[in-house]
Amino acid sequence: MGTRNMLFCTYMNLTQDDIKKLADMSRIEVTDAEAMQYAQEFSDILGYVSEIQSVDVPFVHDTFDVSNVFRDDVWHDSHFSEVFLREVPVTEGPYVKVKQIL
Repeated sequence: MGTRNMLFCTYMNLTQDDIKKLADMSRIEVTDAEAMQYAQEFSDILGYVSEIQSVDVPFVHDTFDVSNVFRDDVWHDSHFSEVFLREVPVTEGPYVKVKQIL
């Protein structure tokens, strides 16, 4: 099994409780009927992903780099703001002024 197949290596059936726990963590309200429906739909999707990953494709190489992509968060002086502010119709200090919407 290659690196790419280790992401979802087994098929997983989600239960109604799994969906309710996920919804609770996401602060989304779901009814029992919705939780049952979503459990089936997510399980079907995971089953499809598992089926796709079971296909043997030895001639296809991983197309993503798994190296560390983080970099130092360094502030750089940019003239983008100045150029941008020159192009907008109304400004207030370093801000773009827009019409009130509420």
